[in-house]
Amino acid sequence: MASAMLNYFSQTGHDMYSAPFGDTIEGKARAWRWLAFLNADVHKAFGQLFRTPPWAEDETVKNAMQQAARAQIAGMLKQADDQLANHAWLGGEEISVADIYLYVILRWANGLSVDLSQMKHLNEVPETRGRRPRRARDLRPGGIAAVMAVPSRRAG
Repeated sequence: MASAMLNYFSQTGHDMYSAPFGDTIEGKARAWRWLAFLNADVHKAFGQLFRTPPWAEDETVKNAMQQAARAQIAGMLKQADDQLANHAWLGGEEISVADIYLYVILRWANGLSVDLSQMKHLNEVPETRGRRPRRARDLRPGGIAAVMAVPSRRAG
């Protein structure tokens, strides 16, 4: 997912994405760390919500697995909420591709009923980041939203 985002930004030539990991060494390091965490850990945790394993046919088991996945995702996203309590963006004071990925993940969380209601700073992200003029263009059909959409469930 992260590589799809980076490719999209490099191909579309958005000037705000010309430095997708910030301008300072520290900012770049923090942004890369957050991007890796969101991509490898948080994204992977959504798997139980996107598709339950075929061996979990019992509805009670499926529901328990999905509730556990929601709790795990909320726990991981609490780390981002804590970071945003002290910084404007995940990497510090400048936007990075990790912040854009967080925005996408928060849209997934909302659509898949992950309870983030106690996370004040995360709850502000879609409202403040979604109003950015360029973001509105990116979220139109065929923009980054199409690239980052929640995968559809496959039969079988």
